[in-house]
Amino acid sequence: MPESLPDLEPDASSGRARKARVVMTVFNTFQHDTRVYKQCKSLIEWGCEVDVVCIHKGDLPREETQDGIRVHRVSPSPFALLRLVLFLFYWPSTALMRRLLNRKPPQVAAMVSGPSRLRRMVQWLLFPIRAPYRGFRWLISKRPRRWPDWMNPEAAPKGLAWLLILMRWCLWWFAYYPAFWLYRRLRAAHRGFRRWRTRNRLTIRHARSFGRRIILKIFHPAIIVNLAGLDLARKAISLRPTLMLSHDLNTLVAGVIVKRMCEVPLVYDSHELYVERNIGHRSRTIDRFFWSRVERRCMKRVDLAFSVAQGICDWLSERYQHPNVRLIRNVQPFEPPTTPSMRWQRDLGIPEGTPVGIYAGAITINRGIEQLIDSAAHLEHTAYVIMGYAFQEAYLEGLKTRARELGVLNQRVFFKEAVPMHEVISVVASARVSVVPTQNVCLSYFFEASNKIFHSLMAGVPVAMSDHAEKRMIVENYEVGVLFDETSPESIAKAVESLVLDDAQHAQAASNCLKAAQELNWEHEEFRYRTAMKSLLGDEIGTIPPVRLGTEAAVS
Repeated sequence: MPESLPDLEPDASSGRARKARVVMTVFNTFQHDTRVYKQCKSLIEWGCEVDVVCIHKGDLPREETQDGIRVHRVSPSPFALLRLVLFLFYWPSTALMRRLLNRKPPQVAAMVSGPSRLRRMVQWLLFPIRAPYRGFRWLISKRPRRWPDWMNPEAAPKGLAWLLILMRWCLWWFAYYPAFWLYRRLRAAHRGFRRWRTRNRLTIRHARSFGRRIILKIFHPAIIVNLAGLDLARKAISLRPTLMLSHDLNTLVAGVIVKRMCEVPLVYDSHELYVERNIGHRSRTIDRFFWSRVERRCMKRVDLAFSVAQGICDWLSERYQHPNVRLIRNVQPFEPPTTPSMRWQRDLGIPEGTPVGIYAGAITINRGIEQLIDSAAHLEHTAYVIMGYAFQEAYLEGLKTRARELGVLNQRVFFKEAVPMHEVISVVASARVSVVPTQNVCLSYFFEASNKIFHSLMAGVPVAMSDHAEKRMIVENYEVGVLFDETSPESIAKAVESLVLDDAQHAQAASNCLKAAQELNWEHEEFRYRTAMKSLLGDEIGTIPPVRLGTEAAVS
């Protein structure tokens, strides 16, 4: 058994096997990722040890424990690309040189034809290019480690070993060593640089923006993400996991490497349809070309896959012929109906008695916020509140300018900062209707059912939302709201006003929301999640506890 393979060693004090260790990788700082947090808490309460390997930024601690979750933050190394080249090129070249220098005179050289000899010569000349690619394929494949037939040392041209030695010497002295020297000098000057940075913040900001644009023109962001995944994989391997769980495609390569090295099951949690996600103004063709090939190759190594919507599960299963893709919705833990918080409406200056349509979610592009603001000009009785965190302040200011030009800012459209997660439901409960105008700009948005929908169900607030696949299924099955054409401001305003003004329809939809919340909650999804994990962990974990809700607070 390999040294990195996690084994269950008896605990001397209790005589029991040590707990199963689940290691998760996420490509964020693990501060506001509620889906990952819920999974971690579910496994800990079930008796597992959980480690989360994530990205380090700013002044966040590199090692900490959050509610029993061990968090390890790693910084992508500036030498990730060089380490990748060294790892994928040095090992095959070292072993090959050893075989070449110790080879015997060829016995069958006379039997090799001219064209065959020329083909072998070309293959040898292309070896420095093919070695890293073949090394990466070996990393994420199940093939035994052996040399291809064309790498037979007896057929290699003379002097090739010394050519490889020269190439390695050049790689060290002209690439790795200068970079390492420069890095050490920059570290020595770091203290003085920090003092200079405090006096030249604007200059630094422009320099970083320029440098980022130049780097992204040379390297596609997907390549940079995968290089950072090497650091995630290195840390995850050192934790000796029993099971590896990769959250989203940007950490799946790291998960496959850990599975390969530690020989453990691999679980893939697709938070969205990554190859068809919202990428803003970047080239969708290049992004899809790269990530679709990464996902196609890595999905062959995945033992179990999750996703947040049934449409995404079906898409992954059909595209990659994977038999074990399961639905785990991104829903909230069940909460009984709460008392609405009306104070924030008075603070915003909304007239008393005015029905409120609330958008509670991320403020970013392609979420339909522009269309929502445009529809405010067609409202007669309702005011909109746009609440959430803006990823870019310039984008938020642009939305406010748009509302100001239409004459609806602070009259029909109000902006509110994001609130803590535990206050979201009480804030949403004070609204008359919840609005979800997500645009159909990518297949991921067409399939997704966002958090704000399930927050509204818990709060008992009817939902007016885009006519997309998963949203349509929720409306048809549970009758919790209405659908509209997300591209038409008139359609949005008409749907919102119909729910606001029709008291009978609103009361029925609100009652259905509370009933749907009895089923669409994390307690039910957690049971399915544990059932799926039990199929991989087996006897290393206990029995699955039954679903328990706060039935005393259930709505009759």
